[in-house]
Amino acid sequence: MNMVRHGLFGELLHADCGYLHDLRWLKFDNKGEGLWRTAHSIKRNGDLYPTHGLGPVAQCMNINRGNQFVRLVSMHRKSRGLQLIAAKKFGADSPKGKQEYLLGDVVTTLIQTAEGQTITITHNTNSPHP
Repeated sequence: MNMVRHGLFGELLHADCGYLHDLRWLKFDNKGEGLWRTAHSIKRNGDLYPTHGLGPVAQCMNINRGNQFVRLVSMHRKSRGLQLIAAKKFGADSPKGKQEYLLGDVVTTLIQTAEGQTITITHNTNSPHP
């Protein structure tokens, strides 16, 4: 934030941020995070944790300090990651292997600000990546 305020990056026109963790195995734990994360993945589709990456970017772009979000669109990729891991771990014919998950593997959100900047947010917890 200090470097942004001192202009070391020049004019901020675009930012990429997000929540990118391979949590497929964790979502099938029978305790703690595995319980609530899986429940959200079954019932909801969207960026389930946008503020993790967006918070610092919003501060750098002066959101709610003279600038604001004016346009937003989100899209998701098909849900496949959790089904594949569940089938591998529990068997394709098990209840967890047959479960359908509403949450897309990758959810991408594009935001435009009143000052004409753009922000891309990516939520990806269901596909393999480092």
